[in-house]
Order: sequence, then structure tokens, then C-alpha cells
Amino acid sequence: AGNQPYAIDPAEDTTVPVHGDARGLEAVLLEIRNDGLRTPDAVYAWAERLYPWL
Repeated sequence: AGNQPYAIDPAEDTTVPVHGDARGLEAVLLEIRNDGLRTPDAVYAWAERLYPWL
């Protein structure tokens, strides 16, 4: 089993259904594995990747 996307359930989830879908906004749920954030340099690298999109 490879990397599978999460199913978003409006009865259990908030971010996408409430803050995105209900307002007609594009929304995304992003998870970064803990092992990708173990060092300050790794955290900085993820911040550099993501900041243009936030």
C-alpha cells in the first residue's frame, strides 16, 4: 500500500469542509511526516517550499 490520500468526512473534519467548501474557497489539508521535521534545517526547508503557496 503506497501513499494514499485521506478521505475528508464533513461529519468529522473541519478545515476543508467548514473553512473551505462552506465558504466557496479552495482549501487543502497537508500532512508532513514527523521524520521530515526532525532538525531545524529540515523545518526551514519545508517552510521554504510552502511559503510561496500560503
